[in-house]
Amino acid sequence: MAQKAVHMTQIRQVQQLRDDGVAIKEIARRTGISRKTVKKYLRKLESLPVATSSDPLSDKLIAPLIY
Repeated sequence: MAQKAVHMTQIRQVQQLRDDGVAIKEIARRTGISRKTVKKYLRKLESLPVATSSDPLSDKLIAPLIY
């Protein structure tokens, strides 16, 4: 199966949905990303330093760690 690129907006959406307590299966359904990929991105996001609302992690900092 061909892989489609996942954009930072989708990664942010995955992160927001998970923060809202949405299950991985439901995140995959809502975003159109496979459950395996959702899990992979969540694992990578969890390994990042914690950002605060006053100092959020920028996409430029996150992208190299995710891709």
